[in-house]
Amino acid sequence: MAESDPQILRGLIGQMADALRRCREKAVALGRKTASERIAVFLLGMAERIGTAKGTSVILDLPMSRRDIAESLGLTIETVSRQFTILRDAKTIETSGRSLVILHDVSQLRAQAGYLAGAA
Repeated sequence: MAESDPQILRGLIGQMADALRRCREKAVALGRKTASERIAVFLLGMAERIGTAKGTSVILDLPMSRRDIAESLGLTIETVSRQFTILRDAKTIETSGRSLVILHDVSQLRAQAGYLAGAA
């Protein structure tokens, strides 16, 4: 089907490129980044994939528990919880319940993740 429709093929290639970029970012995050950088990269990635923009904030309904996040990022659940608390105290994020996270300062998260200004 993709062979007969160039638009479908372009879409598939784009999705594969995005998946490869995410895998590369995760490998770098696990190998070189601090806990705070890993959490920031994770939240930005989730914002890109499942976030809903509301004004200058991004709303996330995370499909993962803190334990799942910790395992995914190579951290302990205590470290994940501590990093979320630090971000909440800094007003960078707001949390409600187990899954709702509101990103109030995406530029601060990008800086914390080690992203250059204007870079993806």
